[in-house]
Amino acid sequence: MNTTTPPRQRNLQQTRRLLLDAARTEVAARGAHVSLDAISRTSGVSKGGLLHHFPTKESMLLALADDLYQRFERTLAEIAASEPEGPGHALRAYVRATFRELAAPDVLHEHGTLLNLIATVPAVSRFVGGKLTAMQRSFAADGIAPDVVRLVMLATDGAAVGMVTAGPSDSTAHAGLENQLLTLISQQDAAAALLAPHTP
Repeated sequence: MNTTTPPRQRNLQQTRRLLLDAARTEVAARGAHVSLDAISRTSGVSKGGLLHHFPTKESMLLALADDLYQRFERTLAEIAASEPEGPGHALRAYVRATFRELAAPDVLHEHGTLLNLIATVPAVSRFVGGKLTAMQRSFAADGIAPDVVRLVMLATDGAAVGMVTAGPSDSTAHAGLENQLLTLISQQDAAAALLAPHTP
């Protein structure tokens, strides 16, 4: 059975990759208001070639957000595969994957690009919101109380936003926060009891 990618399909994939890489560069430099002409110039792909892949700027930026998110999902899957099975295994992987990426300057830069898109492109905001909602549900289904899942995700994402907007800070402090969140997951029964609403 021949599994070789046909030349035309391979060329289309390569062109799409060039365009997404150029979009990442341009959005990081100019923000989400960058023009398709600028992306075309940076990629070396004609404007017509760009429009063949991405008919509108919104479709281009949404594809970029998806591409950036897929990188995180690959890191998440890699770490999840090495996590011990049991309640909280997926949420622990989420915490570890996020903090691993925050330690890499190039990936931190990509988080900034994605954050810029979330803030300025409604379609991207909806896309990322849908991804996070699905993750939150899967983490709760993994045996962790929804309130604990919400708290851990907010703290983890807050650390990411803080590093993107304020720049890298003390790595020891971030390692401490990561360990605290992992401890919170491991002691989720006690944490859930503290977070549960109490009637006077």
